[in-house]
Amino acid sequence: LLSTVGTSLLGSEGLMELRLLLARLENLDWSDRSAGAELNSLALLQRGGFVDSDCRVHYFLSDSPEGDLVGQALRKIIGDNRVVLHTVRDLDPRQPDRFARFGLARLAQEQCRVLSGLDTRYCALDATGGFKAQAGIAVSLGQALQIPVYYRHETFDRIIALPPLPLSLDTELWCR
Repeated sequence: LLSTVGTSLLGSEGLMELRLLLARLENLDWSDRSAGAELNSLALLQRGGFVDSDCRVHYFLSDSPEGDLVGQALRKIIGDNRVVLHTVRDLDPRQPDRFARFGLARLAQEQCRVLSGLDTRYCALDATGGFKAQAGIAVSLGQALQIPVYYRHETFDRIIALPPLPLSLDTELWCR
């Protein structure tokens, strides 16, 4: 599972210390909305049979202290053996111009790099977490490569599979 990441895991308190964040999350069911978009969607994907309960999850993090903290927390909660963290350089919301010009392109490149080492018949993309622009990259890539793309809006009680669209993609160009 390749998943975009935001900061909803930090909660409305904006917790910025790993110990406190883990203490808040340790007794929450992952489907609890206060557990954050990434854990919510993973729980629903597993319960719905869209992904295996022990699937490896590649999280694509923003290049920020908040992104790093969320990544560390996800790794601790889900398990070191299941989580691979990818910090995407310049995907920093504090620098919107670099985010748009370089960060999103690097996100696309990094997702493509990960997928190139996998059998895409056994892959899925979760476009739930992060900014809408990050989700757009994941959706475009998944649609073009015919990889299932899943999404959960905070008001949905379940995950949805996005319908296939007639898109094509030059993967060599995408990766460059």
